[in-house]
Amino acid sequence: MSKKRRYQHRYCMRTHIELIDACFVVLVLLRISHTDVRVAGYPVPDSAGCAFRFSNPLCSVNYPSILHVIPQTTDAVNVTLTSHDAVEKTEYSIRPYTSLRITLPCKTFQWGRVYAAGFSISTTSEVIVYVDNQDDNMHIFPSDVAGTSYVVTAYLTSHFLETFIVVHGTNSTVEVILPDNCSSVIFNVDGKNLTGNTKFTLTLNENSVIGVIGKCDITGASVTADLPVAVFAGSLATNGAWTIEQTPPTFTFGRRFLYAAHHWVHQNVTLIIAGLNMSTEVVFTTNTVTKRVSTGTSFILNINITADVFLSVETNSSVSCFIVQNIFDSSGDKHTSVRYLTPMRLYHVRKYFIMDKPGEYSANMLVEQTSKGLLVINQTKTDPFKKAMTYYWNLFIYQNVELLFPHQIYSNDSNKLPLSGSVCFRENRSAYEYQLSMRVIPIYSACIPHIYAHGGNGDGIDNDCDSLIDEELLNSVDDDNDGLVDEDVQYSGTLFVHARETPYEYHMRNREKAAEGISSSVISIVITFVVAITAVFSCIGGMFVIEKVRRSSRTTRITPIS
Repeated sequence: MSKKRRYQHRYCMRTHIELIDACFVVLVLLRISHTDVRVAGYPVPDSAGCAFRFSNPLCSVNYPSILHVIPQTTDAVNVTLTSHDAVEKTEYSIRPYTSLRITLPCKTFQWGRVYAAGFSISTTSEVIVYVDNQDDNMHIFPSDVAGTSYVVTAYLTSHFLETFIVVHGTNSTVEVILPDNCSSVIFNVDGKNLTGNTKFTLTLNENSVIGVIGKCDITGASVTADLPVAVFAGSLATNGAWTIEQTPPTFTFGRRFLYAAHHWVHQNVTLIIAGLNMSTEVVFTTNTVTKRVSTGTSFILNINITADVFLSVETNSSVSCFIVQNIFDSSGDKHTSVRYLTPMRLYHVRKYFIMDKPGEYSANMLVEQTSKGLLVINQTKTDPFKKAMTYYWNLFIYQNVELLFPHQIYSNDSNKLPLSGSVCFRENRSAYEYQLSMRVIPIYSACIPHIYAHGGNGDGIDNDCDSLIDEELLNSVDDDNDGLVDEDVQYSGTLFVHARETPYEYHMRNREKAAEGISSSVISIVITFVVAITAVFSCIGGMFVIEKVRRSSRTTRITPIS
């Protein structure tokens, strides 16, 4: 081959390679634009939100409730707090990298009466909300993850003699069924004294609340509604102390739970486990002992156990796991605290916590290996990732991590693996635990042992008892290869009415707004248009280059390419 031919051959090969590279870039850009089109622009249902509803039924002037609003963004956030007792609104603004702390007004709660009361919060960006009470605090869920079915848990002892339920809703018909042990207790409900009857139904008007209190254990009580409602439950002690926690919907029941002990928390804890519809085997494991318990259907299991390092709970059907613990304040006094353990299936990839309240802060974190470098703790005296730690269920358990000002924990945006954790706080007269963010979406549920037409239409229930939720499409195809067609489908519109609105429908109607500005769909269209034009010009240019090379190869003269 002559020198000119070899030059032309090399030039032609180089041109083809450049053209292939250009095409590869175009394909990458097309792939990016396609991915953007598929981004919905809405956050996953979780414990952060833009609208909240709650009350502080046992507040007192001497121990006012304190509201904490923790932004999940580094931008400024505007907050509107509405008091439905006084029908008044107050506006607040949260500066970047700070949180908001508000002393709530205390209004006497009217037990047994349906009326407009409590508080609503609306914000311009997602936040997490906590409320500190006299001894205990509560983690408030946003309104867009409210449910229609609940099983209540409370704590009754020789010290805590009364238990209560509080339900918030708007235009909802609510049915409450109390456990049999409450049948001899007189409850005042909507102006009537009920005794010997553990079931009552009532209607909540706009921004209404109903609370019932009695000297019996309401653990196991069920609350159902035709529209999503928020449910709270707690206990009242003889000395005026009280516990309260928001009850998560039954669609958040789980099968695996992990609790990390903290050196400010007494190692003797009480677990209260509630299940529905299925007999269950429960396995409790600590660093020193394993215990198995078998139960019947619709059970309540109350067990005292010592957890000085960790405590795991594993079941073979869906349950809620409620823990009662005593936290020591700085002076050594104990404060009874209650909370629900987060099922491992609801661990979240996103974490952000910051609080400027004076006091001591210490965190526990449950983290997988690859997330260790993506979790930022600002600031600590010692690096927690360099200390010895417990490893269990593929999770590293970081305990007693002292937080210095600004008491900040956050996960890097690159983190893709779920993690969990909590922050303990204490001062001279009080001590609390703040549970970090969790997802709030249907996971397991006690299955319904028959097949609905159209498979429940995204009802968050295991309609075909295969431990999967809403796994099929409404397409007349056996998507999960179990011999049944469309028996447990995703949400696909109003096909039949099993309730006025499913939790999923409610979330879609009340979900947080996408970020203001150009939406992801508009951006995707613009990117797609630009990429399409680029692809056309690239192809034209490529054809021009090939044609030039082809023509030049017909002569013995090297033709320059302009």
